[in-house]
Amino acid sequence: METELALINGTQSRLEELATRINEGHERCLKHARRTVQDAVEIGQDLIEAKRLCGHGSFMAWIKANCVVAQDQANRYMRIARKFFSEKNLPETIRSIDETIEALNPPEEEPGPDTGQGFGNCEAFVAEVNNQFLWIREQGGIAGYTQGWTSQQLAFFLENLRRFHEGFGRWIEELEGISS
Repeated sequence: METELALINGTQSRLEELATRINEGHERCLKHARRTVQDAVEIGQDLIEAKRLCGHGSFMAWIKANCVVAQDQANRYMRIARKFFSEKNLPETIRSIDETIEALNPPEEEPGPDTGQGFGNCEAFVAEVNNQFLWIREQGGIAGYTQGWTSQQLAFFLENLRRFHEGFGRWIEELEGISS
């Protein structure tokens, strides 16, 4: 009986040790996961700034020439940075490794209704446009976003905004005709 008590006490002591190590290790993992997300946000912010500084059409070439990050990963980093700005406290809200992985790697697309197919580029396009609007708002609106641009850059940007506006108008009319 004494041997059993000693064994139980020894087991209990070891279990307490293991619980302490597990809990401390878990806290370290969460700390590193939060730091990883913070690093991803900072990388995303730097990429967003580089994209703005490169100007229209030259960002991908700049990434290929200067960074070890692939374009799709760069896009992920920028999405994370924009999400951080839209949710101000993203790193502090992450409570688990799963949430961290989800923040770094958005989930796969769900199949579309009744078709069995994903929304593909449609969903990605809408998300990217929404992220751009959120990011511009965080920069102090369009005036803050374009601050420091030359008159040529502003004219180019305005010309393209008008073209997009016209194109979106046509798409809306076309889609309204399809859905009627």
